[in-house]
Amino acid sequence: MRTEHERGTAGRFAAGLPRISDGQLLFQLHMLAHAKDPEGEQRAIIAFLDQKTIRVDALIAEVRGAIDHLKELRTALISAAVTGKIDVRDEASTASKVA
Repeated sequence: MRTEHERGTAGRFAAGLPRISDGQLLFQLHMLAHAKDPEGEQRAIIAFLDQKTIRVDALIAEVRGAIDHLKELRTALISAAVTGKIDVRDEASTASKVA
């Protein structure tokens, strides 16, 4: 049968607790002293995500606006080509050579 010392449970705190070196103890105390409030940390994360979501929503709106504008330009271009307001014969022959 192993002794408390061999099991690592003897030490300055209490029987049954694992031994901890001074360095480990200082590290643990440092971590506890600098631990953030979970609720405060959650609020900070929420605020960060809210800011990013607002930015993403604005970008989505901007892209949708650009898509709508491009659709309008496409419709106007097709209309101008069909009604003969612009000559696209040279463009059509150039496009067929490239493809």
